[in-house]
Order: sequence, then structure tokens, then C-alpha cells
Amino acid sequence: MVAALLLTTACSPIVEQRGHMRIAESMPKIQKGSSRDDVLALLGTPSSHSTFGPETWYYVSQRKETMAFLKPKTVEQEVLALYFDEAGQVQEIDHYGLQDGVKVAIAKDITPTEGHSMGVMEQLLGNFGKFNRNSGAPKD
Repeated sequence: MVAALLLTTACSPIVEQRGHMRIAESMPKIQKGSSRDDVLALLGTPSSHSTFGPETWYYVSQRKETMAFLKPKTVEQEVLALYFDEAGQVQEIDHYGLQDGVKVAIAKDITPTEGHSMGVMEQLLGNFGKFNRNSGAPKD
């Protein structure tokens, strides 16, 4: 009995919920023409915002599950993008789900830096002979 209980609890996933949890319930309340203050009152501070182009606020919610020692798997993801006009009112609303995500390949290239890179022997023996025993003595 105890062994069966331990096996069942060992197989239950560890669930991580990150981001805004009220996206689905607050979406119908946000309409085109809503002000920034209205959006802040409903959803709070955005997860991210645009740095260039039209002002855009992004609200991100994600749920991951981890089974035992396996890698975490994203099971739910929502992104709400709100585009504002110059007057600070919602101009456009976009909603994206997990199926809309695109995997991005990370470049593994290394950018070279200027200067000389020293090898192991140069690092170990680099200061050998550079010290002068009489460096602190007064000169004639």
C-alpha cells in the first residue's frame, strides 16, 4: 500500500505557473479605445513592452510541467499584445497561444575580441623575470 502511494506521488508532475494568470478572464474587458490606466487596472504591469515602433505592451503567461528527472515541458502559453496609439488608447489587440510560438536557433558563434590571447604557458610564466629586487630602493 505504501509503495503504491509513493509510486503515484512520484509520477505526478511538478507544475510551474509564471506570468500573468488573469489574461483569459480580463481579455473580454479590454476593448479598442481603452486607456493605459484601464489596462493597468485590469491586468497590472506588463511583462514586457516595445523599445521601438508603436508602443506595445505584452502580457505573458506560461505553465510548465516536469515529470521526475525529465526536462520541463511547456503545456500552456499565452501572450496578449496591446498596441497603443499616440493618445494612449488601445489601437489593436493580438492574442497568441502555444501553437503560435516559433523555435529560434541560437547562434553558437563567438565574436573575436581585440588583443592578444595568452596560452597556458604564457599565463604561468608571463611574469617570470619582470620583478626587480631593488625596485623600492632609492636611486642615486
